[in-house]
Amino acid sequence: IVICGEHTAKSPRVSEELRIAQEENKPYFLLWGRREIMCTRPFSAKAKDSMYSWTREILHDQIILTLRSAQIQEVPEDCKRITSATRRDRASQTTRRIPRESKNPPLHRLPMN
Repeated sequence: IVICGEHTAKSPRVSEELRIAQEENKPYFLLWGRREIMCTRPFSAKAKDSMYSWTREILHDQIILTLRSAQIQEVPEDCKRITSATRRDRASQTTRRIPRESKNPPLHRLPMN
């Protein structure tokens, strides 16, 4: 949680902390820290990052949404996209090898006398 204030955009420390969180793919969100003052976003905040009011309900909802989006979602095998590499791998697993002919030829190839 990044609590933003009037001088947040000028703070190199807040900006650096947020940049590190972004590099490590850590979930975060911005909170409007002061009701009566115009708050600024950290310099390293992304354009899509929104700043939320600090109310109990919004704080609760944003924490839940942020944690939920940070969880790794397992995709069932039957729902995964099949790529050409996947097709190749599956084909190599199901391809049957034709055994070489043994020294004894099959009966149907024996010469008839």
